Amino acid sequence: MREEHVNLNNIEVPDLYDAIKTHLQQDLKLDIIHEEKFDNYWSIKAYRGGKVNTITGSVRDVEVIISGTENNFDLVLR
Repeated sequence: MREEHVNLNNIEVPDLYDAIKTHLQQDLKLDIIHEEKFDNYWSIKAYRGGKVNTITGSVRDVEVIISGTENNFDLVLR
């Protein structure tokens, strides 16, 4: 599994989180399978699969985690 890390400074994280969720659902056509929101922690897991995707090897899943403290957050994309 590939993983990318990004440091975020001076970002409105709730707005970024909503934009990521919209992108996953509408643009990439992924289904949200898990979502968590706590103070200074946001997590979303999305998936596209099914029998045809499994057979063809095109199953896709993504996990986005944003965590940190005031104006200093880390974004992890798996």
